[in-house]
Amino acid sequence: MPQREELHEYRRRLLERYAAQPGELRAAYAAIPPEARLRPLERGGWTPHQVLAHVRDVELQAFLPRIERLLAEEDPALSDFDEGAWMDAHYDPDESHQAILEAFTAARTRGSGLLRDLSPEGWNRVGRHPLFGRRTLQWWVEYAVSHAQDHILQLRA
Repeated sequence: MPQREELHEYRRRLLERYAAQPGELRAAYAAIPPEARLRPLERGGWTPHQVLAHVRDVELQAFLPRIERLLAEEDPALSDFDEGAWMDAHYDPDESHQAILEAFTAARTRGSGLLRDLSPEGWNRVGRHPLFGRRTLQWWVEYAVSHAQDHILQLRA
């Protein structure tokens, strides 16, 4: 069955991207001169340090918990995550970038372990989200990869 093999290969590559992004995020941040890490990337925008914290926070507060719930529960109601409010309440400009990157890496390592040997049915598990509606586990992993990639590119620019 070629379609099944193609889907299996797609999911394998998706998981590789998911697992590789902590290193890519680390490299993108390391390429920014230290004196520029606390200056906004654009007028009125976030600093590279804030972007780094945001990527970690969304992973820890939204993506990983959703993956865990989708694997543990049948058709869970997934909560929304207000990333702006979280940043306002929790961002610490003095937090080391190493600690932020270690937390992101640990979250992705945990997620990779949960997804590594997932059956085809597991990738198709569904949960309900107030903004996105019914979405599969695969969709959430794709979204997590896309979100991190957007911010990796932002830091590289």
